Amino acid sequence: MEERIPSRDEAYRLLTTYTQTESLVKHGLAVEAVMRYFARQRGGDEEQWGIVGLVHDLDYDQFPEQHCIRCAPWRAKRRRVIPGRRRCGRMAVVA
Repeated sequence: MEERIPSRDEAYRLLTTYTQTESLVKHGLAVEAVMRYFARQRGGDEEQWGIVGLVHDLDYDQFPEQHCIRCAPWRAKRRRVIPGRRRCGRMAVVA
């Protein structure tokens, strides 16, 4: 399967599908903004960095005690990740 970066809209739909609490959705939006800022500062791809920030806690509501332990197999199973991102919390997936 070809790897591709999800669109910002796809990433936001994932966030709102898997995240039940309003505060965690707001957290994802805030981290997206911070990641975009750092991408500009460091010459990174602002869209890619923003999407990673947006979905970085995608598994937290479902698995708070296993956050970043449970997401790795789930994301690997989806096999749709941002190229070059392999650590949990730095991968974005597409539903």
